[in-house]
Amino acid sequence: MMNPQKQRLLIMILAGVFGLLILIGVGFTIFTSQKGKVIIVKILPHDATIKLDGREVKTGIHYVNPGKHQFVITRAVFKDKTVNFEIKASESQNFELYTRPIDDSAGAAWAQQNPEEAREIDGYDSRAYEENARRVFDSNQILSELPILDNQFRIDQGFSKTGKDFALYIQTTDDAGKAAALDTLRTMGYDPNKLEIIYTTPE
Repeated sequence: MMNPQKQRLLIMILAGVFGLLILIGVGFTIFTSQKGKVIIVKILPHDATIKLDGREVKTGIHYVNPGKHQFVITRAVFKDKTVNFEIKASESQNFELYTRPIDDSAGAAWAQQNPEEAREIDGYDSRAYEENARRVFDSNQILSELPILDNQFRIDQGFSKTGKDFALYIQTTDDAGKAAALDTLRTMGYDPNKLEIIYTTPE
């Protein structure tokens, strides 16, 4: 049986360890409450290098100061990709980070060896395209009114040549048709000077 002196010493040691654990827990709680939680759910390709603000990281939870941050994804024969994001204190954000091969030949060789990861990357690309198309449509009222048809012109949307989300393609045969199309846009409440307009002729 342990003598009273040893019992008291053991109780003091246990109390000290318990108190230290509480302090560590409180300190960690305060620390994390002032940070943003970044959760890297998946990395594709699995062997890509991920850097968060210049520091190499893996899948899992990472804490960052509130504000703007950046992921950089690199891998041999794959495109370097940057993902910028902003986070608030106590906020949690999930990330599935991926990049694509630099060209079709590199992609085909890699996909042959990694068919499952290749399918996942294609799925991410498809979802990203759909989300971007929905964002562009929702933030540009004119897209819901196209095509605009007239006996002198046709106005439709198409790919931008200057890096914008879209361009208006005005199909007409002459200057009178161009002028009529621009007048129609103004009547509808749109400023042609703020739109990328590309003129085409009927085939």
